[in-house]
Amino acid sequence: MNLFSYIEWRGDLPMSTVPLCPMDALILCRLAYCPMEGAVPAGFDGRVKLRDAAKAILASPQGRRFLLENDKQLLEELSEHERFAQLEMCGYCRSTDAAAEKQFSAVTVFLGDGRLFIAYRGTDATLVGWKEDFNMSFCRVPSQLEAVHYLKAAALPGHRLVCAGHSKGGNLAVYAAAFSGKRLKNRIDSVYDFDGPGFIKEITADAQYLEIAPRIHKFVPQSSVIGRLLAAGEKSVAVMSDERGLRQHDLYSWRVVPPGEMERAESLNLEFVGNMLNDWISGMDIEERKSFFDTCYMVLSSSDAVTLSELSGRKSVMKMLRTLKQTDPETRRLILRGFALLTRSAREHLPAALRREQNIQAEQSEESKEHAAACAYGCTCAAEEIDGAAGSTADKK
Repeated sequence: MNLFSYIEWRGDLPMSTVPLCPMDALILCRLAYCPMEGAVPAGFDGRVKLRDAAKAILASPQGRRFLLENDKQLLEELSEHERFAQLEMCGYCRSTDAAAEKQFSAVTVFLGDGRLFIAYRGTDATLVGWKEDFNMSFCRVPSQLEAVHYLKAAALPGHRLVCAGHSKGGNLAVYAAAFSGKRLKNRIDSVYDFDGPGFIKEITADAQYLEIAPRIHKFVPQSSVIGRLLAAGEKSVAVMSDERGLRQHDLYSWRVVPPGEMERAESLNLEFVGNMLNDWISGMDIEERKSFFDTCYMVLSSSDAVTLSELSGRKSVMKMLRTLKQTDPETRRLILRGFALLTRSAREHLPAALRREQNIQAEQSEESKEHAAACAYGCTCAAEEIDGAAGSTADKK
């Protein structure tokens, strides 16, 4: 069962009858990934119903790039179910600025209960988008600042607010809510962060962040990696996923149980990668992080690739190697030190991760044996009851 199952279960009940829940927030966050240019107003004066926007987007797919094929199905399903089809949208914004190393997108949804839902989307497949993610490890980034400006523009008078996002969008939702100003912050009911990376200490120690922290609801898959980066001390709810490892970041893989809740996991069970990356990052000071990621981005950009998938071509690889060869010795030393720290961190955390995985497998094996024994016992008892009943019937005859 996944979010499509939830849409089937709750699709006939409007938000005014059954208020927004975490599953609704998850769905609306994914909606922000859809290409809405020309279908949803860029400003906040006009509005369009989700049903009409979805039809316009699906009717003219030329030039529209969906990150995932499931996004098309999501639009179709939402447009056919009353709970979502009647929701109105506005303020669609999407921008990428390579020079500023910024990738940003957001949309505003009227929930029909007097509240506005501000959805920030996560990183796309561009190098610029991923570079901005890495920049979060040492500074505030342009998208965070734009997220604040967007929230202030979207916060129409007379409405309570809900901020939310998936991946980097979760980080932006939290940042915007925290640094939007006291008057606006008082109108925010809740903030949903779905597997978003955390923040540098300068931000988490800020009084403005601490004020919004009790209203943050963070959900991560049980083997979360992205959502655990820079997330020391953050409270989160672990949920089950049908995927493994990094693929669990895909929210379409998150499990849902009746009557429409994300299936809870007992704990985060793949701490190795998150701990390794956090230790790796903390092993470099702020300036070292900046220099390392700037240099890596320079090498990757020399390939002329725009998206991550374009990096694998032979020409791209040759260009990157040529650029790396031409860098000065100090820069090469910096890159080698960064990867050396990553290797050391992996060596330190791998043994504990392997032991944990072995313990989990042993526990699962023991549970399987107990379940099999219980089933065998049950079958034996059932057979004896049937034999006994048959014997009793024969005696009567």
